[in-house]
Amino acid sequence: MNTEPHLAYVVLRVADLDRSLAFYTKAVGMQEIFRYDLGNGVTEVGVGFAPAVDSASGQGLALVHESKRSEPFEHGNAYSRFALAVPDIRATFERLAASGVEIARAPVAYPQYSATVGFVKDPDGYLIEFLQRLPKDNE
Repeated sequence: MNTEPHLAYVVLRVADLDRSLAFYTKAVGMQEIFRYDLGNGVTEVGVGFAPAVDSASGQGLALVHESKRSEPFEHGNAYSRFALAVPDIRATFERLAASGVEIARAPVAYPQYSATVGFVKDPDGYLIEFLQRLPKDNE
């Protein structure tokens, strides 16, 4: 068991749990890690990439759905995005586009930051940054 401090989960409220699960598992490639019935119509489902799926360390997203809620959630002006690192951003964006995912900005290389970065929106409008680290000149 990991006893060091670490990021466990980022929690997002979602309007349609099935739609969000399809997005994060089928389009993005995560796996369901846990599912909790929190009572009063509230369900929390964790998703993440292997090896976090097989560990107690987490490192994923927790999607919270309130079945009794009918009005949409407001993101407010404090939320910016969360970022997912991928080994092949071009292939990732091809897969996302083929899945019908809304591409907010196609990948662009930023050599000054040693990364290629692109953005998509999930079904609830949350902005997600995908990044691929570029090799540094001395690598």
